[in-house]
Amino acid sequence: MARSICVALLALLILFAGRLPLTGQMETVTVPPSATKLLIPVLDAYKKGRIDDSQDKEQRGGSLWNAAVMAGKVMDNKTPAGDEALVVLLHYYIGEATGEDNTIEIIDRGKKMLPYLRKYQTHTPQIPDRDYRELLLERKTSQTSFREIIAAIERGDKVENDRVPAPDSR
Repeated sequence: MARSICVALLALLILFAGRLPLTGQMETVTVPPSATKLLIPVLDAYKKGRIDDSQDKEQRGGSLWNAAVMAGKVMDNKTPAGDEALVVLLHYYIGEATGEDNTIEIIDRGKKMLPYLRKYQTHTPQIPDRDYRELLLERKTSQTSFREIIAAIERGDKVENDRVPAPDSR
């Protein structure tokens, strides 16, 4: 029951997370090329979707729909680069459902995610030659997510995820 409450609270946090730019100054950390390669298509598509698609138009083939599919491919990537990319995505607004799936995937991967979570908990990710500031979550929101996810992993929580693997990612 405690796990269900934690997941519900985390889902609400993501659902009502502000889409405001990051406030306050945090040190940045450069995302390694292996994770950057996975992140750029996802974040570029979300950035494009904010311009091309209306808020409630995440129809098949739209930029936001494509971004969610690409994010799913990152979630299906079980390499260290995939692990790091998942954690970096916690800093960005990637949609409520996709953000929740990302959070669950991180928790389910367990303790191997802790070094990445601690690395990015107090540092804003910097992706070379890209500007995704408009996608950054409010600092308070991302820090709360990091604390909750770290606590869930340290408790050994596992969360049922009904996400279907992204096409062509198996």
